[in-house]
Amino acid sequence: MRTASKNGNIELVTVYEVSKILNSSLDLPKTMRNLLNVLSTHLQMQRGMVALLQEDGYLQVIAATGMNKEESALGRFRSGEGVMGNILKSGMPAVVPDITQEALFLNRTGSRRATIPAARHQSSISLQLRPRSARSSSVCKLSSAVAPASLISSMSW
Repeated sequence: MRTASKNGNIELVTVYEVSKILNSSLDLPKTMRNLLNVLSTHLQMQRGMVALLQEDGYLQVIAATGMNKEESALGRFRSGEGVMGNILKSGMPAVVPDITQEALFLNRTGSRRATIPAARHQSSISLQLRPRSARSSSVCKLSSAVAPASLISSMSW
């Protein structure tokens, strides 16, 4: 278990690393991949993805961690479809305590496979990165084997 001091250092380092990444490149997929990798390391995430709204109205995964290129290419969602599509439609974030118990979890990418022991549940936090009133929209989803309360508290910076 982390102490408050160590937790504060992790949060500060994470904010610093994220700010460096966001200022490093105009290549959005590369920037988002690097961002997801830092969040994955610092927040003990097993999987993460960012999907961008395309001209055809579908959300398409443009960056991912914890899955291969073929799996991330399968990450395509209509508005209102699954957890990702519902976030796009409503603009509201979603916390899923156990994705195995969530009917809206589609596992479209197929990335949730035997890499996580069946005895352990997997939590997910998903949110819209840009308000619906903006020109474009995207959704970010982070998954971890830690309980949602721990996941949320680790993101409270």
